Amino acid sequence: MPCLNSNYFHVSVVLKIYTLNTYEAMLCPLSWVPLTWFFCLGVLYHTPDPIGMLKDIHKSMKGNSTLIVDCQGIDGDDHIALFPQKRYTNMKGVFFLPTLNTLKHWLQRAQFLDFEVIFSEELSIEEQRTTDWAPIRSLKDSLDPNDSTRTVEGYPRAHRFYVRARK
Repeated sequence: MPCLNSNYFHVSVVLKIYTLNTYEAMLCPLSWVPLTWFFCLGVLYHTPDPIGMLKDIHKSMKGNSTLIVDCQGIDGDDHIALFPQKRYTNMKGVFFLPTLNTLKHWLQRAQFLDFEVIFSEELSIEEQRTTDWAPIRSLKDSLDPNDSTRTVEGYPRAHRFYVRARK
């Protein structure tokens, strides 16, 4: 039953890790497997359609289910999202980095309720560092050496948001 669709790639990986242990889970749209808890961890800012992804997640969830979102974003109260030209902190594939208000608005547009901030803090160099298991460029290497509030590309430094919402 091949139904692979690139729009579901990141979400399907999360689906596979947290709910099913079968290869078929990676091949099917989310709406085929109703969930009561869903964890969207570190993938929302890597999709070109974050609202579409959240709508797909919402459709896949049973009534009165809970969504936990981990998303990098930018500081501020405005309803905006940063759209980096090519890279963000040396990362390819970063599409939108929302403010917390924008993330809330995206969840509302996807029909989620009861938005709650669990954690909101500037991304730390202790969290995003090179390790034996993750031989990536560290956040320290990706910040402007003269201004740690900016990335090497000149963008604002990332914040980490954890939020909870309900279907």
